[in-house]
Amino acid sequence: MSDTIALPRALQARLEKAAARTNASPESLVRRAIAAHLDYLDWREKAIRDGFQSGKTEGWRSTEEVFAAVSAQRAKRVGKKAA
Repeated sequence: MSDTIALPRALQARLEKAAARTNASPESLVRRAIAAHLDYLDWREKAIRDGFQSGKTEGWRSTEEVFAAVSAQRAKRVGKKAA
């Protein structure tokens, strides 16, 4: 894998300014930013998976199940009005 990436000029300029302000090399800032974003993506994937598992454990209903229940309730109400 290549260690070189092409950045748009505007992004390159922002990176160079940030590097100058922080006394860090642009390469080190990019490495840290990529690592931090990958950590976030890993965390987000786990959080979503855990959320779905929690929903299954707690008996959450799927969208289809909710729509079916609402339709059944509406049908009952319509039946009561007709009687």
